[in-house]
Amino acid sequence: MLINVNILTEGVDLPKTQTVFLTRPTISEVLMTQMIGRALRGERAGGTKDAYIVSFIDNWDNKVAWVSPESVIEKNKGFPPGIIDPDPPRERIIRTISIEKLEEFARIVNETVDTSQLESIDFIKRIPLGMYVFAFIDEDSMEHNHQILVYDNSEERYADFIEALPELFKDFGVDEEAIDPDILKEMVEQCQFAYFAEDMIPSYNPRDIEYLLKYFAQKECTPLFIKFDDVDRTAVDLSRIAKKIYEMNLRRDEFTKYRDELWEDEASMLRVYYGTKYFFIHQLNVELDKLDGVLPPSKDGDNVTHDEHRKLEDLPFYKWKEVAPEKYEQMKATIFGKAKAGKNYICACCGKKSPKKGLFQIDHIYPISKGGKTIESNLQLLCTPCNRRKGDKV
Repeated sequence: MLINVNILTEGVDLPKTQTVFLTRPTISEVLMTQMIGRALRGERAGGTKDAYIVSFIDNWDNKVAWVSPESVIEKNKGFPPGIIDPDPPRERIIRTISIEKLEEFARIVNETVDTSQLESIDFIKRIPLGMYVFAFIDEDSMEHNHQILVYDNSEERYADFIEALPELFKDFGVDEEAIDPDILKEMVEQCQFAYFAEDMIPSYNPRDIEYLLKYFAQKECTPLFIKFDDVDRTAVDLSRIAKKIYEMNLRRDEFTKYRDELWEDEASMLRVYYGTKYFFIHQLNVELDKLDGVLPPSKDGDNVTHDEHRKLEDLPFYKWKEVAPEKYEQMKATIFGKAKAGKNYICACCGKKSPKKGLFQIDHIYPISKGGKTIESNLQLLCTPCNRRKGDKV
């Protein structure tokens, strides 16, 4: 008998497993599939002929939310015995998207209406490419399931961030499953600084970074990424739909009927992406207004005056993020660029080299507390250990 408590998770192959005792509640279909899949290999895949799944739910069902193993097996009835569907159909992907994430997408659509930022990017870039799906044990010893919607502007950022996690944890000296809150806050801030910009549209949620760090501390592996390959993103691109409506030159009643038919179509993905009919109609009208040329012109990007530049020099660099985000991003890019040789960034103190931005921080050469200014010539790139050692000495 082998008892596994959150250790043998992804990547473990035990084909001769015949019985699985389920004593861990979970609301994750992915995790439940992994748990029961240990015994459902079948003879054709090197497993056993018969398998037993014993679920210890008892009277928890009205107190703890969790996925039933029977429901997972039922969804895979069409496959050979013992084989779990490795490529879940679109319907299961859709079910995986939590209500919270649908609301997040709808909020992005709604809150960016009539802004120059929205007009500066193609509508298709505001439609998710996919999502990271993972679970971790929170501070209350309960399983927390989470998803992160990934867009065109964040796909590479998340990939680079996740790739750097092993070295990042090493630099911060974190080798326990529970990260000290102060260190966690510092890690989140460093990852935000290195990989995510303040002016990203769609934006990002710092909580997603925090949860990814907690997950990696417990699992030490890359979270599952579900790419919406079988979802035609262009089918929910409202700029294309608006252009088609515009070209059809419909009367008011014809337009209303056509719009409602699009929304009511059960085969359409519009409901999945927009959540409510209100958000769908609202954003469609915005795209139609763009074609009519009735939206206001773009605003000037950088309105920082000469006097404000002087004031910025006296502020800590992290404060720039609040008062002058565009200047903050420009200076950040400049300092990283100066410290780069080939593919590697180089620590100005110890000379450590790495292509991973998340392992470095920008710091003053001469501290503000001693009269230093936040200007290009007084900023340097340091690796995490050097920056922390310097901070201890100041």
